[in-house]
Amino acid sequence: MNSPSECRDSLGTGVKPYYSEDGITIFCADCRDILPSLPKVDLVLTDPPYGISHSSGYGASWQNTEIVGDDSTDDRDWLITSLPETPMFVFGTWKSPRPARTRQVLIFDKGPAFGMGDLSFPWKNSFEEIYVLGNGFTGSRDESVVKGHIQVSWESQGRCHPNQKPLSLMVYLIGKHPAEMILDPFMGSGTTLVAAKQLGRRAIGIEIEEKYCAIAVDRLRQSVLDFEPPRPATDEQMALLGWQDALKEEAVSHDSSSELPEGTDGEFTGLSEKESGEFPIDDILE
Repeated sequence: MNSPSECRDSLGTGVKPYYSEDGITIFCADCRDILPSLPKVDLVLTDPPYGISHSSGYGASWQNTEIVGDDSTDDRDWLITSLPETPMFVFGTWKSPRPARTRQVLIFDKGPAFGMGDLSFPWKNSFEEIYVLGNGFTGSRDESVVKGHIQVSWESQGRCHPNQKPLSLMVYLIGKHPAEMILDPFMGSGTTLVAAKQLGRRAIGIEIEEKYCAIAVDRLRQSVLDFEPPRPATDEQMALLGWQDALKEEAVSHDSSSELPEGTDGEFTGLSEKESGEFPIDDILE
């Protein structure tokens, strides 16, 4: 397997990629510098900064770390303007204006284990929006509320990015378009690329932080081992996650700090594994 130093520019961009193997290419750079030199892509699937100055991850290594460019939606809007004819799935939030040219809004129901936020308020932010732009989408006519796709919420159980999305969700979205080449210009830990690889598609990822480029490479190399397509959780499995989350909220409410950072989805460490019922997500979804 190629190391980053051995990679060649197989896309003809004039920029040396961080990783290039089996139709998957990663650039460690600002997407504004790379996008103009890329070849044509068939689909964009990405989770850009939401423009809400968000920090997340209670108890995780990235706690209180702000997202680069999250003071506005400028990066998102620049991307959409730069590729006006390209179909897109773009993640976002109701707290910011929806992008122009949005044809449909999907609601990603993150499930009961996410969105603890302000514990004094009787609702939590347990969903995100997905904006669908452009044409060429195919497949069955599904509900616009997308459920059952679970991302483990604890860093200790394998979560490697504060805004990581479930692999099964990305597989589902890519499956709605026949794209051969997929672009994720805000790649994070590379879930879009792993999904593309597992579906036999080519993909380009761009990420400004090298530590996440390295994580993405590790995930891509592991994804070839014993591949089984990810599947959504059942209602019963979602209920188990809700029970575990209720225990966490009860413990936090007795802590000296009863309010977690707005939008917190991260690791809670106030309970022991036995007390919290914390266990690997694979045990729930088997």
